[in-house]
Amino acid sequence: RIDDYTGRKQAVSYLSERIEGPYAEVRTELRSDKTTLPMDYRLLLKDGRWSAYDIIIEGVSLVSNYRSQFQK
Repeated sequence: RIDDYTGRKQAVSYLSERIEGPYAEVRTELRSDKTTLPMDYRLLLKDGRWSAYDIIIEGVSLVSNYRSQFQK
């Protein structure tokens, strides 16, 4: 869906973050001249570095989506 935004003016806005132990979720929005797309990142702290392990776009988790496809 992000490919639909090619050639348009875009901006990513930070909204908030939540940290619980070694896990964090960062909420952002991708804004274009026509729409706003919520994008949340799930992160894991390992060896002193944060790494993204999932992205949720419009409420759909990339990891959950892949899992359901491979289960079939």
